[in-house]
Amino acid sequence: MPLESIDLPFNDAVKAELARVPDGSPRAGELWGAGADGQVQAIVLVTAELNGFYLAIPVVPATGWATEQELVMPESILGMEATIVLAAESGLHESLLTRRFTTAATAAEIVDVRAAAHDPDRQTVFPRGSGEDDEDAVEWRRITVARFRDLAFS
Repeated sequence: MPLESIDLPFNDAVKAELARVPDGSPRAGELWGAGADGQVQAIVLVTAELNGFYLAIPVVPATGWATEQELVMPESILGMEATIVLAAESGLHESLLTRRFTTAATAAEIVDVRAAAHDPDRQTVFPRGSGEDDEDAVEWRRITVARFRDLAFS
């Protein structure tokens, strides 16, 4: 389902940015809409640029499943809290990055975010989730990772 068909409570700055045609290439620390055929199917946090390909982590507009394996993006960035699913970082071709949302972190802060995926003690600009890592959380993470990887390889 395209993200455009879901009524999300984006803040005014994000809504204004979504109405514009993106100018320039994605940069580490920016949130972009990703999808095929010009549709936004996921929100991603760009973490690195690699000659027309980008590393990105999905950002899910909900925090109920966020455990210590994920980071929580504060409401001030998008207009709602969101979960940064560290386990799902993947490469995306530039053609899949269709809409710029906003800047969420500096390039230096993104270095810490990427490192946090492998180091549970690594501090980042975003706090870790506090949910219980139970069966439901594991299943939610598995589905999120699978859907994002499907998009990455589309």
